[in-house]
Amino acid sequence: MKFDVNLASFLLAFVCAISGWIAWWHNKLKFEKQQATEIAVAAAEKALNEKRD
Repeated sequence: MKFDVNLASFLLAFVCAISGWIAWWHNKLKFEKQQATEIAVAAAEKALNEKRD
């Protein structure tokens, strides 16, 4: 069987594109979770300060 350079380059590009997409998606989800946590903490601190005053 002959080695097909076109197929190998396509598979390499495909694997790199998929891994890049997975890394982007993972970081996006992590950022959204961190942002939601910061909003929740700020809301809890505001409620505590209002209750204390």
